[in-house]
Amino acid sequence: MRFSLACFNGRRPQSEKKVPFKVLKPLELSNRVSQKGSDVSGKGCLPELTILLTCLREKEFDNFDCTKELKLFEQCNKKFAKLSKDIKSLQLQTMPVPNSKVHSSKQISYLLNLYPVR
Repeated sequence: MRFSLACFNGRRPQSEKKVPFKVLKPLELSNRVSQKGSDVSGKGCLPELTILLTCLREKEFDNFDCTKELKLFEQCNKKFAKLSKDIKSLQLQTMPVPNSKVHSSKQISYLLNLYPVR
């Protein structure tokens, strides 16, 4: 049996000679980093809220029977609010924290400006 490419309907890879590479910008690092994704990530207290709403639905929305779930949700909410406040305060700092493994985009831009490429 002969092997034929006619039975394959997929595209073949293009030759690099047909599509030359055009340099639009110089291939070097810039001295800053974009500030995308600087929000507080995470769903917060979604599992605790789901457990609380399930309990309320089962007890016909009588919140006196779901006090344990309500306390767990309030504790989680306080912890998440404190964590998000701490993260936002760290993101406002321009100077990087020594021995830290997590840096904000402002701190990385500061370090890149110390040693510019151009």
